[in-house]
Amino acid sequence: MRGKVVIIPDERQILADSFERDVYYGEDHVEVYQEFSDKYRLGYSFLKDDSQHASLEIARLGHFSYKTENDAGIIIFYLPKEITDQQLNYFETHQYDFFSWNMVGAYSFSEDNDEKEVVSLKGLSTILQTMRVKNQLFHSNQVNLKGR
Repeated sequence: MRGKVVIIPDERQILADSFERDVYYGEDHVEVYQEFSDKYRLGYSFLKDDSQHASLEIARLGHFSYKTENDAGIIIFYLPKEITDQQLNYFETHQYDFFSWNMVGAYSFSEDNDEKEVVSLKGLSTILQTMRVKNQLFHSNQVNLKGR
């Protein structure tokens, strides 16, 4: 097995706990992102070499995901602007599984209004801390929406 892709949807948009699939040799990670798009009718047509672009596009929509590359020992997370409770709970529940990877990184959409800015993060503690900040942003935006 080459690796896997796991997507934890924004539960405000898609009522599902997770979408995950192993990626076998001869396949690309982008195929799983395409299956997610097709299943939930998101309208994407990702190309074979769009793996990074696909991961970021799904995160831009609000869905948290990660992909692994077994041979290289790499796990990469893609963090949307806000992290929902379901997404944070998933990460916290599985964080000990993530310690086994040699290289841990993330691409994170900026919490401010610049939707194009993506920052690179390294290390599980930094990623968890960032996710908690984004979860607080999620809660403050929920309160603001209710106040309108």
